[in-house]
Amino acid sequence: MELSETAIKELKEVLTVDIGEAVNDFSDQELNEFGTFLLTVGVNALKVRARQAENSKHEE
Repeated sequence: MELSETAIKELKEVLTVDIGEAVNDFSDQELNEFGTFLLTVGVNALKVRARQAENSKHEE
């Protein structure tokens, strides 16, 4: 999946402007929950990619 140019531009804006300023207002607990969420998403994405790679090997 690839993001459109518009989506990338909007994502950059959200990360730098909206979230960047809001991060200063997060408590340690909120930052911990957000970080844990990001790590969970990352791990699940890696599992999916590994499964796809394994399935591709079996199809060849």
